[in-house]
Amino acid sequence: MLLNSDFEDIKMQIQKLHPDFFKRLSDKAIQKLTLLDQKYCTYLYLKMTTKQIAQALHVEPQSVRMFKYRLKQKFGLDKEVDLEDFLTNIK
Repeated sequence: MLLNSDFEDIKMQIQKLHPDFFKRLSDKAIQKLTLLDQKYCTYLYLKMTTKQIAQALHVEPQSVRMFKYRLKQKFGLDKEVDLEDFLTNIK
């Protein structure tokens, strides 16, 4: 189980490696990203599986799949675009 403090630690580590990641993430979005959106994006960027994300956020895997769909909409991505690949290439 990941706590909010764990997420903040992860976020800081990503910012050390890729200082502009979260800014670019926000810039690419066509709608404002919430903190929860950023969490999902971070976990996907770290290549966590749907099941791992569900466990970390205490939700059902179906909820994670639906959230991924909504994130694709927030980024204006087509159905055939892989969200994980998109996030990996944001650096």
